[in-house]
Amino acid sequence: MSSHHIVRENQEPALIVDSVEDLSDEYIGQLLEWCPTVFVSETTLSYFLLRDIKADFLVQTGSSLQHAQQDMKVIPQKLGVIKDSLDYLCSHNYGAVNIITPMLPDHLEAYCQRINMVFFTNQRRYIQAFDRYEKWAVKGVKIYVDMGSVASIQGLRVIRQDVLETTQEGFYSITPAPGVCVKIGEEI
Repeated sequence: MSSHHIVRENQEPALIVDSVEDLSDEYIGQLLEWCPTVFVSETTLSYFLLRDIKADFLVQTGSSLQHAQQDMKVIPQKLGVIKDSLDYLCSHNYGAVNIITPMLPDHLEAYCQRINMVFFTNQRRYIQAFDRYEKWAVKGVKIYVDMGSVASIQGLRVIRQDVLETTQEGFYSITPAPGVCVKIGEEI
């Protein structure tokens, strides 16, 4: 099979960059590999400008900052970089987004069933699950999850508050409490 693929608009996950300190340049490069739609904040814009990386949208608080890339669109910041970007993505039928952020945002439940979100923060990768989540892992992998949002776990044991560990090589599962969207993290 050829490594060249036709990528349709909105098919690849978009990328929201709210922080550049939380991932290595190499990992950010991997997220940019498929040329996603990129949203940047006022604080992360310079990272892209200095590296001559195209950003599609700038989420900004005021009108004083001039965007410095050709064809970059500006989104006025009302709810915050992440929520304003998610509103745009959901209204334009994007199915998935990767989000680089210094901390896991709260109050995103309204988006959980509308768009697949993956968060990168503190050298961890978090997914959001509304239904049962199942994944294969080797024994001893640490999984980070708010246990107050979890109905049941299989193949995992609690090692401290909100930190689980796989008990054997194979599949583990986490089932969120009814009506809850839970963030499940692992180290990257």
